Amino acid sequence: MRKILFLCVISGCLCSSVFGADNDPIRLNDVDVQAVRVKQFAEIGKVITVINKEQISKMPVQSLDALLKSIPGIDIRQRGVGNTQADISLRGSSFDQVMVMLNGVNITDPQTGHHNMNIPVDISEITRVEVLQGSAARRFGSQAFAGVINIVTEPKDKSFLSGEVSWGSYDTRNSRFSFKLGKKRLQHYSSFSNQQSDGYRDNTDYKIYNGFSQTVWKSRKIGSFDFQSGYQHKSFGAYGFYTPKYPFQFENTVTRFNSLNWNMNLNKLDVKVLLFNRSHYDRFELFRAFQNAPAFYKDHNYHLTNVSGGSAGFRYQLAGGILSGGLEIKTDHILSNKLGVKIADSTQFVKNIFEPGKEKYFTKEAIRFFQTAYVDYTGSYDNLLYSAGLSMIYSENFGLVPNYGVDLSYVIDENWTANASFNTASRFPTYTDLYYSDVANQSDPALKPEFSKTMETGVKFADGGLKIQAALFLRNGTDIIDWVKYSNETVWKSKNITSLNTLGAELSASYVFRNAAIKQVDLSWNFIQTDKQHEDFDSKYALDYARNQLKLKATHAILKKVDMTWNVLYNDRAGQYAEYGTGKMLAYQPYLTVGTRVGWRLGKWLVYADANNIFNQEYVDFGGLPLPGFTALMGVQWKLW
Repeated sequence: MRKILFLCVISGCLCSSVFGADNDPIRLNDVDVQAVRVKQFAEIGKVITVINKEQISKMPVQSLDALLKSIPGIDIRQRGVGNTQADISLRGSSFDQVMVMLNGVNITDPQTGHHNMNIPVDISEITRVEVLQGSAARRFGSQAFAGVINIVTEPKDKSFLSGEVSWGSYDTRNSRFSFKLGKKRLQHYSSFSNQQSDGYRDNTDYKIYNGFSQTVWKSRKIGSFDFQSGYQHKSFGAYGFYTPKYPFQFENTVTRFNSLNWNMNLNKLDVKVLLFNRSHYDRFELFRAFQNAPAFYKDHNYHLTNVSGGSAGFRYQLAGGILSGGLEIKTDHILSNKLGVKIADSTQFVKNIFEPGKEKYFTKEAIRFFQTAYVDYTGSYDNLLYSAGLSMIYSENFGLVPNYGVDLSYVIDENWTANASFNTASRFPTYTDLYYSDVANQSDPALKPEFSKTMETGVKFADGGLKIQAALFLRNGTDIIDWVKYSNETVWKSKNITSLNTLGAELSASYVFRNAAIKQVDLSWNFIQTDKQHEDFDSKYALDYARNQLKLKATHAILKKVDMTWNVLYNDRAGQYAEYGTGKMLAYQPYLTVGTRVGWRLGKWLVYADANNIFNQEYVDFGGLPLPGFTALMGVQWKLW
């Protein structure tokens, strides 16, 4: 036990001290508590999708963005590949309206949602992905406007040492090393990984380094403790990511993250306390390394965002249901040379420690302080399950903002369940929404929060290996935040759009076969229609949604120990974009992509080969940025002990 505890401490220090010297993040979370939250939502009829580790290992994907793109209901808009940068959308939302969590801890970035996928965990180390669709702000906070995605890693009791290497098109090379040490009450897990590629076209090269550590200690007397620490360094060519006018862009980011969660069960009462911190550094180069930079370009953009806070919550088992509630205090703070309010006294400028040997300073800053309280009750009456809750968020910047809602679920029989819900949600503007301005963009520091009211109804069916979910929803959004350009103007402006109404339909089905060559088939269809109140402006983000989306995944055996999985995606996107070079407005074209993985499992070894975009489809997810054609990759995983 002492040896294991010593190794746990050393590994945790490697991630939190060696990788993150200054401005380290600290957060708290308990995986078991988060699992209970998801179960509660599932019982009361929310649309929940869970992808487990076995399913992930069979998919032809090498990065988190590619994995999420294959999950029903999620729209991933990739600017590049390898998880360099991708925007998440649920139910036609913008990329800022989806909350991203790591083991139940909110890691959504307040600078911009473009950084929400900067998660320091390799895809091979993910135990499961939980997707909750629909407004969940009354419980999870303002960023859960359209849904929540929770990335889960869990140390297991059994110890092992594992690794993986893969290589493929465009000199793509991935490697990973991880180990787990476990006793009944103490488990530890650490992972270190690297992904890099020369890129599938000019200036799309990338290098990504991840380090992650998680330790869980369970005590009979004083409860359980869950500590996690992560570090990521990502650098990538961003060819035309933000503007086609100057395509040779580059970005360098550093993410540091820590959390500590304590959970105690006292008969009918569960108590939890969470502390957390996340820091994110971003250097954006409009002209990579100043190559061919014009005279007006004096320096790159530098941003350092810190989010820290703590929360305390409870769950109490009453005779007729469960009462839960809690408090959270959180602050987010940005230092920048671009975003925020200029620091009046130059002697108070903060040195940019991420640029060693260079006299660079953050000259602007902004800070926000949030206090949140919530209460929720879940109960039942005969075959009716119900949940109702309210949260109140207060900040000096935006005042008091309420979120509330009710969910109903009726068990018709052992196979069928019907549900209905009404929920409100809110989202506060990011620092980019508030402060980013240049020759082509003009922000508005007076932006207000955006709000929505969502009505939803649906049914669920389960019988043996067959599961079906169907849902209809209507979301009325007011004061929606978007970047818009009016017909008589040339500058994009951040605005509170008066109203957006979103109508959606979802249908998913899954069948697990028994003793057959075909093992599992999953099929999903999503339809979205959004109408803006006024037609005299162009929208940069809010109206470029996946209008029709069809996903098919099938796994079947080839030989006794050889499986093959197929991923098929059909995407029909609404909206338009300006063609590079000409500026001509083009409508997004529907596309169909097909990918497959063949995996050969030999005991504790797995040899696999991936092929993606098999038919070499030309397509874009965002603004005329072409994504790669046919790609291939081979890899080997092994596990010792």
